[in-house]
Amino acid sequence: MFLVAGLGNPGKKFFYNRHNIGFQTADSLAEKYGVKFKQTKFSADLTDIIKINDVRQFMISKPVTFMNDSGLAIQKIMSFYKILPEKIIIIHDDIDLEFADIRVKLGGSDAGHNGLRSVTQAIGKNYYRVRIGVGRPKYDRCSVLEYVLGDFAESEKIQLGSIIENAQKEISQILLT
Repeated sequence: MFLVAGLGNPGKKFFYNRHNIGFQTADSLAEKYGVKFKQTKFSADLTDIIKINDVRQFMISKPVTFMNDSGLAIQKIMSFYKILPEKIIIIHDDIDLEFADIRVKLGGSDAGHNGLRSVTQAIGKNYYRVRIGVGRPKYDRCSVLEYVLGDFAESEKIQLGSIIENAQKEISQILLT
């Protein structure tokens, strides 16, 4: 079984933050498969187990621990369901990628991303990362923290649907491999 986890911060005020693209993708993926986040368990909102082609199984989670402690929830879910790290897919924002770029990799460093640092500390490095580019701040006066905790610009919000759809395609590739 796979675990697909979107990283973000809980609460409506964070919904359109760049840091919450993982949550937005997780929500959209749940909608695509016709499931809802039914329960909060293991410090995360969880869906029921989803089957693809009657062979692959996965569930979707959104840790409610806030970004910097996401690993705590991932580790609890992983331990309970006996999921191997290489069957975990983490969806997150990446300021080192141009806006809308998507990259997938297995393993690697946290590259300064506190959510990934928490996950790596909890379960090791050998998990999939679906990195969704949010770009860097355009102005020197804007800190990285202000930028990622800021909302997407209106022009960027228009593109979010297609970006999330592309991220879902990448996730499906991993699930069906």
